[in-house]
Amino acid sequence: MGNGISGETADHKEETNFLLQQEHMGNEISGEKYNRVTRSSMLMANPFYNFLWTIECFSRLSNSTFVHESRAFNAQNCKWKLEFCRKNNLDGVDFLGLYLVLNEVHPYFAHCQYFVMCQLSLLNQRTGKYASVLVDYEAMPGHSFGFYNLISLRDFYDEKNGYLVNDKCVFAVNIFKASPIRTICETLRAPRAYRRICVAGTKQSTTLRTNPYYNFLWTIECFSSLSNKTDVHKSGKFSALNCKWNLEFCPKNSVDGEDYIALKLVLNEVPSHFAQCQYNVVCQLSLLNQRTGKNNSSSVDYEIAPGCSYCLNKFISLRDFHNKKNDYLVNDKCVFGVNISEASPIITICETLKAPEA
Repeated sequence: MGNGISGETADHKEETNFLLQQEHMGNEISGEKYNRVTRSSMLMANPFYNFLWTIECFSRLSNSTFVHESRAFNAQNCKWKLEFCRKNNLDGVDFLGLYLVLNEVHPYFAHCQYFVMCQLSLLNQRTGKYASVLVDYEAMPGHSFGFYNLISLRDFYDEKNGYLVNDKCVFAVNIFKASPIRTICETLRAPRAYRRICVAGTKQSTTLRTNPYYNFLWTIECFSSLSNKTDVHKSGKFSALNCKWNLEFCPKNSVDGEDYIALKLVLNEVPSHFAQCQYNVVCQLSLLNQRTGKNNSSSVDYEIAPGCSYCLNKFISLRDFHNKKNDYLVNDKCVFGVNISEASPIITICETLKAPEA
């Protein structure tokens, strides 16, 4: 979730002549029930926007914190929706919130993260200028990204700005790019004659390919050269959900007298304004079955600070790993995969209890 608009404006030429898709909320708006909202849509050619959303009878929403949702619209081979909240309070100041929802994608990419570039705008209906913000981010289908403090209600109501005219305002969105994020496939190749300094003796190569199931695939070749070692091996960094991560594994981790492979996910970097936040992470760590597709997977949900890691010390026993029936190790090669479905900063809830004066 981002911050509000910077206040910058840009010329919007002939915006009223080219309406691509416009949706009205008005007449019977209650602010609490959709069945009292009337809508109408129209289609025309518009070189500037994918979607225009007109909110009529805005004053009828003045005391509501309800989130209102537009109909779905098409752009970049996906379906989207806009959402807005009439009143978000932040540090005692009321703001207007606006969010873009990635509603539907092609079924093949349903489990992929998407890289999105878009522009969200609030139109000045008098001067032809608009307040807008250009953003790029990563999101899963069904998730949203937006601004809880798009613009203060004080600026929104200021007649000089022309954002609210005749009790009507207009939101706009232009989606420049929406593409599934290709899986980063990395290979760690151990030398045949293993040396004590494992980092200097290994080679890593990275490729990209589209994969709807994993953010990152890590192939370990010549595993037998590592099998009796307790060194920790690190992958390169990869991006997922606006953060940077890497995998680490230990080929031999002894726990309670039994040897296991340990697998660790490290949260390396986050956006700077969330650097002091804890993150809630939901992910799946997998060891791929290279023949049948029956993988050894662990789904985890945990909280972590940037720079820290989550470790599965007993990810899989070496006995099961080396069992030929499981097909985890084929031609002295194994493959780890990770799918990160959620990584969101944990926002502190601040509440004040004020006792009555005596």
